[in-house]
Amino acid sequence: MIVQDVPTRAATPVPGAPQWTVDIANTKYDFVRVRNGPSLSSAETARLWDGSVIYETGRNGDWIKHAGGWSTHTFEGTPIMTAEAVAGGEALPGA
Repeated sequence: MIVQDVPTRAATPVPGAPQWTVDIANTKYDFVRVRNGPSLSSAETARLWDGSVIYETGRNGDWIKHAGGWSTHTFEGTPIMTAEAVAGGEALPGA
């Protein structure tokens, strides 16, 4: 299995899509896994590091689909990503 880093600012913003930033500085984790599906049993394909920014292209529960694959924004009840903004300046409901 080859695991690669996802660029710090992955892909181009999708109009109206939430922008997420990896924020793991105060957790026990070093990175966020990128998987090929929205499940802990899906294969890891890449990693996101602290400060990486992704743009949501889909959602399945706590799982965020982005250009690199799927990543969860919480793990074991700990937030590991934060929704900072929405491309296009729209309000983000529930954030």
